[in-house]
Amino acid sequence: MVSRSSSTPSTGLTARVTQPGTAVLTSQQGERSFTAATTKTAIGDLLRYVAAEVANDGRPIRVETYDEAGDQVPLLVHHDGTVQQAPADLINSSVGGPADDQPASATSEPIAAVATSPAGGGQAAIELASPTQDSPAPSAIRSPATPDIHRPRPAAPKLGVQGLIHRATKVNLGLSKRERTYNQLVARIRTPLPQLHRCAFISLKGGIGKTTSAAGFGHTFAHYRPDSVFVADMNPDAGTLAKRTVGAPLAGVKPLLAAIQAGQVNSLTDLSRYTRAAGRLTVLPGDPDPQAGQAMDADDFRTVMDVVQRYYSLILIDTGDGVTRPITPGILDGVDSVVVAATHSKDGAEAAIETLDWLSGHGYEALANSAVVTLSAKDRVSKEIDKAAVAKILDARAAALITIPPDSHLADAGAIDRDRLAPATRRVLMEGAAAVASHWADIDQYPGH
Repeated sequence: MVSRSSSTPSTGLTARVTQPGTAVLTSQQGERSFTAATTKTAIGDLLRYVAAEVANDGRPIRVETYDEAGDQVPLLVHHDGTVQQAPADLINSSVGGPADDQPASATSEPIAAVATSPAGGGQAAIELASPTQDSPAPSAIRSPATPDIHRPRPAAPKLGVQGLIHRATKVNLGLSKRERTYNQLVARIRTPLPQLHRCAFISLKGGIGKTTSAAGFGHTFAHYRPDSVFVADMNPDAGTLAKRTVGAPLAGVKPLLAAIQAGQVNSLTDLSRYTRAAGRLTVLPGDPDPQAGQAMDADDFRTVMDVVQRYYSLILIDTGDGVTRPITPGILDGVDSVVVAATHSKDGAEAAIETLDWLSGHGYEALANSAVVTLSAKDRVSKEIDKAAVAKILDARAAALITIPPDSHLADAGAIDRDRLAPATRRVLMEGAAAVASHWADIDQYPGH
């Protein structure tokens, strides 16, 4: 039995998920492990054990719960068998910090009832409590003659310790701050397009993550958006977008241009003969032959885009290095936003600033002012480089600064598999995609070229 010296809830009782399928309860008497086939079952066994201790002792138990990521949700188990998130004043007084990120209403009422066996032998079941009288009024549209008697159902948590507990016990502790932020990013990425949007990935210097950003943003948009996403390689110098998405140096844009000029592309089926699929992302490869790509100019770009935009409303464009190529005016005149690549190295950071300056000085002020800058932490730089200062300078120039952390999968320079990216990398790519999506949240912010 877990002993407590007073009626004040114990703060020494903790529950952690140490590995998939194993939960450990730590008390003054030591540790007790609960191992099962799944993490959900292990957490359920642990909470049933705690429920039995409540029934035996008759005093509340404070349980600090943690998941694999270290996220914490303090629970309070009462002698009458109710389980709730620990109230804010108790959290502040016992652990010296602010309450968890749940709203006040999440801690004001018991959120679950724990029913133990008559003998207190640890056979406990956790059930959802009945809705309270203070539940918010239903907001659904209803007929005046048919009143809505259903109470709104709160969103079920999927991430963090709240998600683990909900999957194990159906107890809904509400969404954590991390999950609410995640849901907000998803909502921004999925913002419906009011019209065609084209985004170019540009830089004055090569090898600083431009193509990687284009592929990463493309995969992110394709993963979350219901509509089709198109990414095109318009690098005249043997672009590597196909390698980073499909995994092979394929040709596509020049044969497509020739087919369009011959009047042979009149449907999506015709267009698909020159594209490749990378998951849900549609890719138009460049040309492995630099000389073939070099021949394309602004008019050629417009010819290709006139066909592509008949079938796709979100188009990402990976450009070549520099801004003086014949194709560049066609790209910049025809896009609605830009993403500028940068690194922490001196030349990588200067290239981003020079790119923004060039845009501002050549009639593309709106693109420069709304630019998203991706700062790839891929370069090994000396201690003389102040990375924080680089980020601060770029952040002051960009509408949004997205710092892509080191990632071994990205460093392999092969085809990007979103599932193999580190969670932190997937998260910042979501932030980048959401920053691009902010351009069409308000149609008046479009550069209007």
